[in-house]
Amino acid sequence: MFLCCFLFVCALLFLPFSCGTRTHHLEDVQNFATAAFCLLVAADPELLGDKNDGRGGGKPHRYRKRKFVNDIFNELGPHYVRRAYRMEPASFWRLVRILQPYMKGGKSKRKAAQKSGAKNGLIPLPSRVSAALRYFAGGAAYDIAVVHGMGHTDVYRSVWKVVDAVNKCPKLDFSYPSDHNEQQKIADDFKELSRGVFSCCGGAADGILVWTERPSEESCESAQCGPKKFFCGRKKKFGLNMQATCDAHRRFLDIYVSHPGSTSDYLAWTSSPLYHKLERKGFMKQGICIFGDNAYVNTPTMATPYKAVGAGTKDAYNYFHSNVRITIECAFGMLTRRWGILMRPFPTSVNIAKVTAVVRCLCRLHNFCINERLARQQETPISQVGSPQEEYMSDMADRLASDEFNIVIGEGGMWQEGAGGGEEFRPEGLLHGGEHFDDISYWSRHSRRNEETLPRERMLDTIQRLGLRRTTPRHWVGKTPARSYKA
Repeated sequence: MFLCCFLFVCALLFLPFSCGTRTHHLEDVQNFATAAFCLLVAADPELLGDKNDGRGGGKPHRYRKRKFVNDIFNELGPHYVRRAYRMEPASFWRLVRILQPYMKGGKSKRKAAQKSGAKNGLIPLPSRVSAALRYFAGGAAYDIAVVHGMGHTDVYRSVWKVVDAVNKCPKLDFSYPSDHNEQQKIADDFKELSRGVFSCCGGAADGILVWTERPSEESCESAQCGPKKFFCGRKKKFGLNMQATCDAHRRFLDIYVSHPGSTSDYLAWTSSPLYHKLERKGFMKQGICIFGDNAYVNTPTMATPYKAVGAGTKDAYNYFHSNVRITIECAFGMLTRRWGILMRPFPTSVNIAKVTAVVRCLCRLHNFCINERLARQQETPISQVGSPQEEYMSDMADRLASDEFNIVIGEGGMWQEGAGGGEEFRPEGLLHGGEHFDDISYWSRHSRRNEETLPRERMLDTIQRLGLRRTTPRHWVGKTPARSYKA
């Protein structure tokens, strides 16, 4: 501005000498005034409102006031902070502390870009985590930008920064434990959940469709399959098949997202690394198995319900089996309701690799929230933390094991090497509509010899020995059922 004033004064001083005896002519005065104004505009374009921030496109710079997360929390209050961020304020600050080493941005090579990017001040790390969590919870990017005092594009940048940080953080990893003591601990939790009926459940497994829009040609080319393979006939939606296993607290123990939506649950399960681990002798503790529905096959490592049963001992087994297996359904419901982004389709612009990365991130945050809740219920020393900004306990995050996410993005895009032998597993047949076993032959499902008693038969004997029956609602007592079934 000092330079502009200097040029303007020089122009005025030069005006009488250049006009000479004609200074009384108004036309000459206007000409020199115009020339002086042009000099001012050339020296400082902001006089005309052209506040270009150097990002190109001629867009004017928007001055925004950054809003700190503490101010947002104070306005919302503890109750609405938990509803908006899906966690308590102390848990939020602990998450920021965990992610801090993995969200350090690199230095820009262009000093001009650094300078222009900091006109409104650098975006603090807690603000980026706050914006990402609000977006995961289902918030609109425009509203999040206004609340946090950042640009619309900065919201999406924050989302991907948090996704990368969560997926890189070893303290948020998870995988199915190979230690038999850990497996027994999972079985004991399920035993308590089933009121002491079943003591052999090492996890509940099922599949869910991750909703997406019709994938782009680039995504289909990387996945080596057409867009129709991503269409689920039962759900009438495009998406990806995610196989997941959880414990009694509805924390995910393993997830596998490597098949399009038309793939049956059984095919996706048999191609997962967890399946191959369970098939290895000695990996699973003797007497412990996974619980699944009728989309899977009854094996020594998987217990499924009996089909076409309406009464009797087998019906009682199905009832108590469902009480345990429904845990994975509850976990899916909690995941989708907690992170509202899963309740709408991922846009086509988000490729398959990014969709799987987001799902992976959301499952880890899901486990983090449950661990925080369990820690508060057990009255751990976390309640002794003076303020959220203080040093956070590291042993809380260490309770989460390491994750082996089971997704390899290479030439095949979605497929992965099968476990055992190192041979590549590429299923040839994929479902056309959505039925469970159209892509698996009958003999491949029933080729296992009955060399040992399967867990389902042992649990059926327990039901029969204890004389358990399906619970009857009170308002049904004394009334004749509308239908009768044969045992």
